[in-house]
Amino acid sequence: MIWLRLTAAALLWAAAGRAVATDTPAVRFDLVERFPAAVARVDTTLIRFTAPEAATLLISGFAREGGGPKGPPFLWGTGDHSELRFFVSEPRALPLAFRCWPLRFKDAPEQRVTVAVNGLDVGEVSLRQQPSRYELTIPARALRPGENRLTLRYAFSRSRQDLSPKSTSTRQLAVAWDWMQFGDGAPVGQPSVVRTDTRSSLILPPGTGVDYYTRLPAGSTLVIEDVLPLGVDKPAPADLRVEMQPASAAKSSALTVPRSGRRVVSLPAAPGEVVKLSFRVPKDGGSGESGIEVVRPAIYAPAKVEDGAVRPHPAAGTHPNVIVYLVDALRADHLGCYGYAKATSPFIDAFAHDAVSFTRALAQASATRPAVASIFTGLDPRRHGVAGKDLGLPPAAVTLAELLQQAGYETAGFVTNGNVSPSLGFGQGFDVYEYLAEEQTPEVHQLSDRLNARVFDWLDHRRGGRPFFLYVHSTDPHAPYVPRSPYRERFAGDASLDTLNLLGQSLAALPASYRDQVMALYDAEIAFNDASFGELLGRLRALGLYDKSVIVFMADHGEEFQEHHHWEHAKTLYDEVLHIPLIIRVPGALEPSKVVTQTVAQIDLLPTVLDLLQLPPATGAVGRSLVPLIAGDPGMVQEVPVFAALGERARFESVVDGRFKLIRDAHALPGLQVYDLARDPQEVGNVTGEQPIMTEYLYALVRASRPAANLRLPAARGSLDEKTAERLRALGYQP
Repeated sequence: MIWLRLTAAALLWAAAGRAVATDTPAVRFDLVERFPAAVARVDTTLIRFTAPEAATLLISGFAREGGGPKGPPFLWGTGDHSELRFFVSEPRALPLAFRCWPLRFKDAPEQRVTVAVNGLDVGEVSLRQQPSRYELTIPARALRPGENRLTLRYAFSRSRQDLSPKSTSTRQLAVAWDWMQFGDGAPVGQPSVVRTDTRSSLILPPGTGVDYYTRLPAGSTLVIEDVLPLGVDKPAPADLRVEMQPASAAKSSALTVPRSGRRVVSLPAAPGEVVKLSFRVPKDGGSGESGIEVVRPAIYAPAKVEDGAVRPHPAAGTHPNVIVYLVDALRADHLGCYGYAKATSPFIDAFAHDAVSFTRALAQASATRPAVASIFTGLDPRRHGVAGKDLGLPPAAVTLAELLQQAGYETAGFVTNGNVSPSLGFGQGFDVYEYLAEEQTPEVHQLSDRLNARVFDWLDHRRGGRPFFLYVHSTDPHAPYVPRSPYRERFAGDASLDTLNLLGQSLAALPASYRDQVMALYDAEIAFNDASFGELLGRLRALGLYDKSVIVFMADHGEEFQEHHHWEHAKTLYDEVLHIPLIIRVPGALEPSKVVTQTVAQIDLLPTVLDLLQLPPATGAVGRSLVPLIAGDPGMVQEVPVFAALGERARFESVVDGRFKLIRDAHALPGLQVYDLARDPQEVGNVTGEQPIMTEYLYALVRASRPAANLRLPAARGSLDEKTAERLRALGYQP
C-alpha cells in the first residue's frame, strides 16, 4: 500500500542516514541561449521626448502636452526638477545638447536649468524665450558604465491656475522639452546573438553592452571560448569589459579577463547570491568600429545530486483513490491551521493534523478559470491560454482526469462555479462531470451541503472496485457572502444586516469602513463550508474510503478585502489572492500535522499525484512533484520561482523567488513592483528603487519563463449557454 511504502522509505532514511551528495560534471548556463531574458544596453544617443521609446528613459517630472500645429510636439518638465536615465558603455567626456524653451507669461523671471549627472552638477544654462539649442559637456568623472541618472533642476515653475483665474489646472510647469542628444547623435548598433550548429556567439557593436541577472551557485566560473573583433580576418586583442555586481553591493567590480585563448574567470559571489553580470564594449575602445564577437560564453557551476536517494512510491499493484476538494475564493490566512484566531475551520484543522500542510502554496492566477486550468494541466496560464473572458480549456490540453482515466480510474467531478462548467472544456477526462447551477436566485451559488448530497449519491451508487478520481469544487466563501444561520449570527451578528443589503447592490460600491463586517460574513461562509467538508470526510470513513484515498484540500485563489484598494478577486496578484491553502493526506504518513514551508504552486499538484501513483510524468507539464516533501526529504526538492499571470495577453505577471516578489502591470510604466516578503508580508513598500538588481533579476525570470509560441496551447472559445452566462454576470463575472 502507498502509505506503508512511505513508512518504509522513512525507516530506510533513518537507518542509513541522508544520501551522500557527489560531484557531477558542471552545469552550463548558456548566455547565448539566455539572451532573450538579458537586458541589452546601448549608448543613448538621442531622446525625442514625445517618441514612444522615450517612455522607458523618463523617470519623473515630465507631463505630456502634445504641442500644436505651429510648433513641434514636446513634453513639459514639471515641478522643481525632472529626472531621466541614459546609458554609456564607457565613461568619457560626453557632449550634451538639447532643445527646449521656458514657460512663457508676462513678467516671467529668467528660467535657468541646472544639469546634474549622478548627483554631480555639470553645468547651468539660462533659457531664451524662443525654442533654442544649448550645449555643454558631461565630464568623464560624472559618468559610470551602464545606467546613469540625469537631473534637470528648474529655477521656477508655475501652474496655469496661477497665471489665469479661468484655468483649473494645478500642474506646475517649468520647461518644454523637444529633444536631447548625447555625443554626436549617431545611431548605435544593437547587441545580438548568432546560433548555428557550428557557431554560438554574443555580438556586441561598439557602445553597447548586455546585462545578465542570475543567481549564482557556489564555485561558479565564467568561460568564454574566444573574443574576436567583428569583420577582421586576423584575430587581434579586443576591448571587452566584464563586470559583476551582487544585489547586496553598491557598485559593480571589474573582472580580470585573460586577453587571449580560452578565458576562464572566477565569479566571486556568495553561494546563491543574485548578481548582475555585465559585458561592455566601449564606443572608443580597442575594438575599432566593428565591435566584438564573444564566442560561446557560459557560466559553469559544480552540481550536486543525491546518490542513491530513496524515492517513496506505492507498492506494486496498489491503486489508491484520489480526491481533490477545492474551495473557491478561500484565503489561507482565514483558516485555523494557517494561524487564524477565529474558529472558522475546526474540521479542516483536524484534517491538517492528519496530513501535510504547505504553508506557502501559491495560485497561478487570481481568477477561477485560469487557476483551475493550471491545477488540471500542470501548466501556468501563459501556456494553457485560459485567460480571456470567453476562453475555455482547449481540447489539446491533457488533464489530470484524462491521465487517470487512461490509467483505469473512474473519474467524476461536481462543481458549483460556472467558470469551470463542462461547456468551457473542464469536463475533459471525466466519466461524470456536473455543474450544479444556481436554482433559487442567479446571484447565489449552490451551497456545499447540496454539493455534498450529489457527491454522496455518486459515492453510494458507483459500480465495481475500480479506483476513482473525484474532484469537488465548492463556492461557499464567494461574494455575495450570504451565510446561513447559525453561522451568520456566530461570526457576523446583527451588525451584518446592513452590509447584506448593500451586498445585494454591488460589492464594489461598499465603503472601506464595511471591511470588517464583510470579512465576518466571509468567515461565516468558510465555517459553513468547513462543516460540509467534515461531513464528506465522515462519509468517506463510513464507506471505508478514507484510508484508501489520497485526499487534497486546496483553493483556486484567495479574496481581497481592500488590502490594495479592491474587493473580491481577479483584479491583482497580491498575496491575499495568490496565497492558498494546500493540504495533502497520504494515509499512514509518520508525522501528524507535518508542515512544509517551502514555496510550492498549484501546477505541482498534477505531477505530485502522478508520482504518488507511480504513473509516467505528463508531457509538457512545468510543475514538479512534491512527493519528497510529503515523505520528509526537502533536500531532494529545490525551491524554484513560482509564476502567476492574469488577464488577456497576461496583463499582470508575477514571480516569487525566495523572499522577493515582483508584480508587473503591462498597462503601466514602468509597471514593476517588488516586495521583500520577509520584511513586508503585506506588500505595501515597493523596493524597486533600493533593490535595482533584484528587480531586474526577477523581471528577467518573468521574460525567460514566457513560453515560445510552439509551447502555448491553441486558444479555445467557450460555448456558454445564456443561462450560465447570466448566472456568471450575477456573480460579478463578465463571461
